[in-house]
Amino acid sequence: MKIENLGEGQILKNYKELCEVLEVSTKTGNAKKAQLKELERHFKYHKQGHKYIIEEIYDSPKEKKVRRGNNDIFNSHLQKLFMEILLSHDRQVINITRNRLLKSAGMINENYVECSDKVTLLHDYSEVDKKIIYDFYNITRGSFKKLVESVLDNLQKQSLLTYKVITIVCIREDDEDVHRPADLDELEIISDCEESILKQMNYEKLSEVRVSSHWHKFKKEAKKLLHDQSDINYYYLAYEVTLNEKMTSEYDNSQLIHKEELNQTHTDKLLVNAEKRHEKSKLFTSTKKIDRYRRSKSYIDDFEKLTNILITYNKPNLIQQMKEKQKQKLEEEMEDIKLLELFG
Repeated sequence: MKIENLGEGQILKNYKELCEVLEVSTKTGNAKKAQLKELERHFKYHKQGHKYIIEEIYDSPKEKKVRRGNNDIFNSHLQKLFMEILLSHDRQVINITRNRLLKSAGMINENYVECSDKVTLLHDYSEVDKKIIYDFYNITRGSFKKLVESVLDNLQKQSLLTYKVITIVCIREDDEDVHRPADLDELEIISDCEESILKQMNYEKLSEVRVSSHWHKFKKEAKKLLHDQSDINYYYLAYEVTLNEKMTSEYDNSQLIHKEELNQTHTDKLLVNAEKRHEKSKLFTSTKKIDRYRRSKSYIDDFEKLTNILITYNKPNLIQQMKEKQKQKLEEEMEDIKLLELFG
C-alpha cells in the first residue's frame, strides 16, 4: 500500500482510482468495508458523491485501540446473547453444540452446517476450489471455537455458569433417535474406533485428519466401524452447560445488540484476516501446500463468496439451489459427451 502516493487535498474521482493510486486491489462487499476501515488508520478522508477527498495523512498509522475496545464490546454483547439462548431452554443443565449456539446467535447460517460435509456440492455451486473451501472451514472452525469458549469462559468467571466439553451419542431406540452423553464404555469404543481408522489412513492424531480433505472420509469410516462394534449410530461433541440459578435469576440481559451487527463485526474480522493470510503467503516460500492457493489472485474474492453463502446473517437455505445447479451441470456434461460421440 503506497500511502506516499497521496497528498492532502487530493481528490480521487472514485474508489477504483483510490485503489490504483494506493496500488492495492479493489474489493467488494464486506472486504471493501474492512479495507476502508484499514485505510482510515493511515489517512482521514471524506466522500463527495463517488469522490474521495483526502483531508489529512497521518505521520504514522493510528493504533488499533478501537478494535481492542470493539472486541471487548463484541464479547460483552455475545455474553448477553448466549445467556438469552441458554436461559430460553428453561432448565439448569443444557447440552448444546457449538454450531447450534452459533446459529442461534446469528453468527452462522443454515448453509454453514449443511455444507460442511457437502464440499463437492458447495464447489459446484460457488465455483470455489475445494482446497479453499476446506481452508475456509478449517479457519472458521478454529475461529468459532476460540470465540465460543472465550465467551463461555467469561460467563464462567462471573459465576453465571460452568461448562465442559462432552461426547454425545445417537442411539436408535424404539424407532426413535435418542441423543445422550456417552458413558465410559461408549467413550472407550469410540476412542478405539478412531485410533483404528487413524492408523488405516496413516494419521497419528485426530487433529491432523480434522484439518485435512480426508476428514469426511474419516468420519464415514469411523461411523461404519462403530456400527459393527456397538449400537451407536453416530457421535458428536457438545458443551454441557450448568447454569447457576441463583446468579442467573438476577442477570441483567438488557441492551442486546442486533444479531446482524454482531454477525457483520465477526465477518469483517474474518475477511481482514483472510487478506493478511493472502499477503503473508506472498512474502516467502512456504512449505504449506495451502499457501499455493492463498497466493492466488482470487483467494480474497473466493473467501468473501464463501462468507456470503455460509456466514451472512439470515441467509436462506441454498441446498436445493445447489442440487439443482449440480444436476444442470451434470446434464450439460452428459450432453457434451453425446455430442462428442456423434461428431467427435
